Amino acid sequence: MGKIIITSGPDTGKEYPLTDSQVLGRLNRCTITLRDTRASREHARIFKNQGTYFIVDLESKNGIVLHGKTIRKAQLTPGDEMQVGETWLKVDFDPDPLPDPQRSSATPPPSAGRLLTPDIKVRTDGPGISAEPIRTGAHARSGGRTQDHMTRTSLSWLRTDLSQVSRLYQVMLYIGL
Repeated sequence: MGKIIITSGPDTGKEYPLTDSQVLGRLNRCTITLRDTRASREHARIFKNQGTYFIVDLESKNGIVLHGKTIRKAQLTPGDEMQVGETWLKVDFDPDPLPDPQRSSATPPPSAGRLLTPDIKVRTDGPGISAEPIRTGAHARSGGRTQDHMTRTSLSWLRTDLSQVSRLYQVMLYIGL
């Protein structure tokens, strides 16, 4: 496990353990609470997916600066420094070891800048679960003979942590707006 070190800003010197998922922001309920008026209440989320850490901007007003660029989401590497509001943070962790090619699974590695979500398995009329990916549109009409015939179905909307969605938005969803 690694750590997040605040290197500049109101909370300079504080260190936090790097966990599988944590939220940075001004709210007391955030995993990493920042005393920075330029940080949003829930500014960013750092999480681990398939052994790799990522940071995602939670629609903050001032964004996240990583490697001199304002980003919405990015993969983190050991030693990366980022700016959240006026606070600078450094992530320090040991990268997961590379998988043994002899024991690697058939799943390809994630492409740069893209998070992979698992394929959805569809229950069939018979017993068990279908291992076939869902095919839609041209893929279904062509019998799956197009160049990229397997369609990955993203579940990212399900992965949204509802505790990070504003109360007003939850109420609007509830009443159907």
